[in-house]
Amino acid sequence: MTASDNPRFDLAERLILGAAAGLAGGVVSGIELAALGRLPLLANLVGSGSPVIGAAAHLAMCSVSGIVFSLLAYGMFRRMRSLVALGVVYGLLLGELGPVVLQGSTAPLFSLDWSIGLLLAGHAVFGAALALTLSLLHRHTLRKPLGVKEKDLSL
Repeated sequence: MTASDNPRFDLAERLILGAAAGLAGGVVSGIELAALGRLPLLANLVGSGSPVIGAAAHLAMCSVSGIVFSLLAYGMFRRMRSLVALGVVYGLLLGELGPVVLQGSTAPLFSLDWSIGLLLAGHAVFGAALALTLSLLHRHTLRKPLGVKEKDLSL
């Protein structure tokens, strides 16, 4: 039985695809963070000031965010436009609520600072990239399930 025969998409596959899509979105949004010089601020969350540690922390958070999104948006994988729109909203929520959860700070909430606006735009791009990647990975997985080699699909 392949994933396309099974209407229930395996939980382990959802977790793996969510983590991978989160990493893809993290790379895209990480470029903006690096350009704005924000990676050392993320490194401060784990007791470092290194941009490399900040990038690793960013990608770890993006991977977890991708898993959460994959679990929340499970029923929408086949509707790419709706999923991408939901991803943008999810990214914006992460941009607003992330600092509150991670630092206990309410500074970014409803701020008019231009750098906060750029960070929110980066989070929206993260959400769109996350959702688009998740949809594409899901479609590919339905054609060729994880762990199944191409030769195994032909009888």
